Amino acid sequence: MKKIKKHSNKKYFLALSMSIFLLSSAIGNKFVDETLSRKKNKKINGKSVAPKDNVDEKNLKIINETNRKYKEIKEVVFNDENIKKEEVSVKTKDNINLFSTVYTQNTKRKHDWVIFVHGYASSRNSNTSKNIVSIYLKNGFQVVSVDNRGHGKSGGNYITMGYKDKDDIKLWVKYIKERDKNSKIALHGISMGASTVMMASGDIKDVYAIVEDCGYTSVWDEMKSELKYHYNLPAFPALFIANITAKIRAKTDFKKASSINSLNKTNIPMLFIHGDKDNFVPFEMLEKNYNAHNGKKEKLIIKGAGHAQSYLLEPEKYWKKVFDFLDKYKN
Repeated sequence: MKKIKKHSNKKYFLALSMSIFLLSSAIGNKFVDETLSRKKNKKINGKSVAPKDNVDEKNLKIINETNRKYKEIKEVVFNDENIKKEEVSVKTKDNINLFSTVYTQNTKRKHDWVIFVHGYASSRNSNTSKNIVSIYLKNGFQVVSVDNRGHGKSGGNYITMGYKDKDDIKLWVKYIKERDKNSKIALHGISMGASTVMMASGDIKDVYAIVEDCGYTSVWDEMKSELKYHYNLPAFPALFIANITAKIRAKTDFKKASSINSLNKTNIPMLFIHGDKDNFVPFEMLEKNYNAHNGKKEKLIIKGAGHAQSYLLEPEKYWKKVFDFLDKYKN
């Protein structure tokens, strides 16, 4: 009887293990499809991509009012005949066509360039991208606003969360240097774009400063947070399976796509920005990123701001810090 019971328990354990593996595989594959495939109006497991931030009503009113002010600024800036606009494309090593909008103007900052990198499931034409770009243009900068691979008009069937995009940024730097030999180039990324510019910082050349706004420590860490939010599951085994799937389908490695690893290598001065009510890219990631950078660095925390809301909640403070930082390290 004991042998039969022991054998029965073994069969039960094997069946349970197989069931867990198959369920985790299904969830892992679904997770990759929902997070990395190129889709509009993205949802994960029926929920919006980002969890709701803990922003109070008072601050939401301020954010909405600031958005209205940005709308007025954009109306003026993007209709200014002195600001030239052109669409430019470059081709990656894996034969993907990337697109950007290049804005130029004859100002005292005619050699001051910013490459702006948008966030997850966004584009160069999103409200956030145009808000950020409009302020740079208003202050005389030249701007390259990109569509990352898997976004906007750029090619690519998968979003790589900064893993391949970090090398794509180098193509835009090269484009600027060929166009303007006296150029001074800074990078500004928000959300996924912030992680992209941090990942690029490890070995990029011809960049004098970087502004990262609410970027994650690594794709693994961000996916772990998302898996918990959307499926209420731990990393093992679903995320491990999802990472294998991502390597095969999207040629992306969640663990190697690490801001931390690149920050350990860079000497490029960096400004770290984060809202303390951010639930999408958890606020605690700010300190981990900041501490990983061994060079010249500064930090700006906007209290009460949710994900990618710092520039909306306290725009004067935000932009003063950004421009003071860039001017400090330009020469």
